[in-house]
Amino acid sequence: MHKLKQFELPLYNINFQEYSNCRITIYENDRERLILEFEHKLLDKQKFQANDFFDCLCDLRLFLEKERYFILCNGARVDCYPSPMARDMGMGLKVYQMKMGQKAQRTTDLLKTFDRAEISQIGTVEEQRTYFEKWLVSLGWKKEWLNRRKN
Repeated sequence: MHKLKQFELPLYNINFQEYSNCRITIYENDRERLILEFEHKLLDKQKFQANDFFDCLCDLRLFLEKERYFILCNGARVDCYPSPMARDMGMGLKVYQMKMGQKAQRTTDLLKTFDRAEISQIGTVEEQRTYFEKWLVSLGWKKEWLNRRKN
């Protein structure tokens, strides 16, 4: 297992409206699986494995949602999502900021997944996926195509 990078990121507790910090460490295990390790004083250490770090982050976020926390990073923003190329070649370490009716631009809209974001920009995994699908429709995608993508 090869350590790639470590991040200190804020968490927001929804119930108590309090901030705390967590540590995220990302590892490359082999070509097929990547690992995200999460550490927090109250939530213990958790590991998530997937084909890219964005999927690892989504799995972490689903865990955190059950515990009533949000992680404050670009990968958790409602208006951010990775392109297929950013997932395949970039391991999901970058996401595009999406604006309704506008194609994302590599020069201005490409953000680092684990850079900090504000609580006002964060949503659930489901809210993020819904925004992504609405954005695709705003660019001319048909809803039937989206249903095929899910299968």
